[in-house]
Amino acid sequence: MCAVIGSTAVVAMASESVSFRISRNAEDLAETIHALSHRLVRLEQRLAALELQLDRPAERNPQEISSLDNVERLLTDCRHLLEMDPGPSSPMA
Repeated sequence: MCAVIGSTAVVAMASESVSFRISRNAEDLAETIHALSHRLVRLEQRLAALELQLDRPAERNPQEISSLDNVERLLTDCRHLLEMDPGPSSPMA
């Protein structure tokens, strides 16, 4: 008859080692989930802030509005000049 001495100690140590690895992996997973949930909250807050900015009417600088008005006036003047009928003194080919 053959007997193995200390085999239960090896099984117990292996069991404790596996248990420790499972616990450590579970802890790492919990930390990762926690970090991801914080990132998600920050992203949701940023999205809400961007949506608020899009919902607000654009507040423009008065100088910018004046410049745009001048550009619009110049475009209108250019269109009128292009639509003008050339006089009889201008030769058309």
